[in-house]
Amino acid sequence: MLNVLACKTNKIAYWLRLIYQLVAHSNDRDILYKIQLFFFYNKGAIIYTNYNKYVYYRISKFKDIIDVVIVHFSRYPLQFTKL
Repeated sequence: MLNVLACKTNKIAYWLRLIYQLVAHSNDRDILYKIQLFFFYNKGAIIYTNYNKYVYYRISKFKDIIDVVIVHFSRYPLQFTKL
């Protein structure tokens, strides 16, 4: 996910924020906790939505996305077949 945010100090400036995010139903939250442990416990956060229907695992630090997530998926690309 890529957020485009307006700068509060300069009316014509914007900044970008890169976010790696996985979403799961609240019944499957244990999977997200296991993924968080795999990527090191201090990388990212588990976020619950209103009414606890969905759970998000989100990494928003650019350095963590570059050094951990992108490196992992470069070494081990996702392989799947379209149904």
